[in-house]
Amino acid sequence: MAIVGLGRPEHGSVGALRAWNDDEFAPGPGFPMHRHQDVEILTYVRRGAITHEDSLGNRSTVLAGDVQAMRAGSGIRHAEFNHPSETTAVYQIWLRPRTTGGACLAPPCAAVSDETLLTITALDDTEIVLAELE
Repeated sequence: MAIVGLGRPEHGSVGALRAWNDDEFAPGPGFPMHRHQDVEILTYVRRGAITHEDSLGNRSTVLAGDVQAMRAGSGIRHAEFNHPSETTAVYQIWLRPRTTGGACLAPPCAAVSDETLLTITALDDTEIVLAELE
């Protein structure tokens, strides 16, 4: 899967799944403000912590074991930083939304419904609970 010139363009989406990244971030600045549109991004922090800031005025830190959900809708700008002194490891899952455009949801505004939870066991036996954004 190729996103913004990264990855392998010959690998397409699998259903609604656009990408599943297994990323590690060294301590430091991270990713400066950048834009997303018409994508839902779930970030599961496996080790360390990641701080999220966005154009809606939200700022939150996601700790190991926590999940952050962001719906880009018609467009949102955000930044992610690894401020702790240790390497942060995350799974970041990009999903194609059922409908394009619409409102943006970002921490702490993401809503989760118990009926939409799905548990996935990753290759390293980590259990990840996914939720459809309302």
